[in-house]
Amino acid sequence: PVPTGPMLARFGRRVGALIIDSFVIGSVSLVVGAIANVPGLAQTTSSNTGTTYMLTNSGWSSLLVAIVSGLYCIGGWLVWSGTPAQRLLGIHVYRFTGPQALAFEAAALRWVLLFGIDSVLGTLAVVSPSLQGSLGLGQLAWLVALIVTTWQSPTKQGIHDRYAGSLVVRN
Repeated sequence: PVPTGPMLARFGRRVGALIIDSFVIGSVSLVVGAIANVPGLAQTTSSNTGTTYMLTNSGWSSLLVAIVSGLYCIGGWLVWSGTPAQRLLGIHVYRFTGPQALAFEAAALRWVLLFGIDSVLGTLAVVSPSLQGSLGLGQLAWLVALIVTTWQSPTKQGIHDRYAGSLVVRN
């Protein structure tokens, strides 16, 4: 039989896009943090290699990464129906009701559920070292919930997709 609905994006392709997007978000955050001299961005100097920068654990650097990822993902879903990595891998994030870009509220909710909860828990773990173990376990539990709900759904909709009313499809 010939499928009549959209071709759902496979789990591996979605994870691949997430890995590429994470690399881009981290790189942009590192550059912005270096330019803005954000606390939590350590500058190390070597006489042979020049000046280098790296992100360290800081509530400010965690907040910067959250802001960059929010702008990157929400903007990509609104403008191109996918982040740059999703588009590179032939993936679109549409409304569940049809091939239309997400509304701002849906894109923002999708980001909060996909990245925002993890960002808040990570920032709290940096700010409250005594709670790092519990908050880290919370991050892991949330990640497992996202993976399991996406994997088990016949429409490949994780919690973030269901609440945002989004569907991830291939071209």
